[in-house]
Parts: sequence; C-alpha cells; structure tokens
Amino acid sequence: MKKTLALIILALLLLLSACSGANNGGNETAPEADFSYDIAYEGVAEVDPSEPPIMQISYDNGELAGATTLATYGYSWTWKENGKTQSKVVDAIHPLDDPDIRSIRLTDTDGTVKMLADARLVEARVSVWALGAGYDDVNILFPEDGVIELSPEPSIYEIQADYGDDNVVNYAFLAE
Repeated sequence: MKKTLALIILALLLLLSACSGANNGGNETAPEADFSYDIAYEGVAEVDPSEPPIMQISYDNGELAGATTLATYGYSWTWKENGKTQSKVVDAIHPLDDPDIRSIRLTDTDGTVKMLADARLVEARVSVWALGAGYDDVNILFPEDGVIELSPEPSIYEIQADYGDDNVVNYAFLAE
C-alpha cells in the first residue's frame, strides 16, 4: 500500500513538473531538471529486499523536462530472508512486442536522458532498436555516468542493469 501511494505521489509530481516545463512560453529554456532517485521511495518505511530496484530516467531538452519510472522487462533477483538466500526469475514480454511500452515524447529525440538508478547499480548496458526494427537490428550502448545518448529517430531502449551478485533487471522505454 505504501509503495503504491509513493508511486502515485511520484506520478503526480512528475505530471506537475512536466506541465510546468511544457508551458514555459516556447522561447525560454526549461529550468534544469532536479529529480532524485530517492523521491520514488519517499514515504516508504522500508524497501522490500525481495523486489528489484526502481529505475527512473530524467530528460531535459530545453523545451520539455521531466522524469519517469520505467517498467521492468524481466529480471533475476537474489536476497537474504531469515538467513537464507532466496531468488526469483521473472520473464516478461520483449520491449519490441509491448504495445504499451512507456513512451516519452520529446520535441527533439537527438539528445540524452539520465538514468536515476539505485546506488547498488554496478553497470548498465543499453540495447537500442529504431521503431519498427527487427530483433537483430540492435545497437548496444554503454552509458557513462548514467547518461544515455538518444538516437535522432524514434527508438526503443532496453536498459540491462547489473546490480551485482547475479542481480540483473531489464527496463525499457520508447523515446519519440
């Protein structure tokens, strides 16, 4: 319940910030995005160790600024519970096959987004497909400092986040 409430509050804050960034007169640069990963967990007394971390991305292309929480597209996760190691593997639809993939609409897709990741993130790899491409038509990126360079054409991005100890989570979004 607390997680749901925190995510609802986050969504409302993001909606308000996106609206204020989109209505800045069109000629001014939007204020720099100031989004913290910690806001996703605001109001949550304790993060559930059996659940993978939330991944957010922030964007600011001068006209539009905002942040969004990404859905998971499968993961393998291990944690300790009562002194015993527990694990689970969750399979999910491939991002190219998901008609409801999280979409961020930017006025200029030739820019960057910033991953707002859990402190446990060790490494990230990003697979990029142009919209309408096949599974094998993929480019691989290794973001530096959490920054993902966007393609000039609408594309699907899948982040494979390695949190160490064989904990890997896939997140995805569409930038258009």
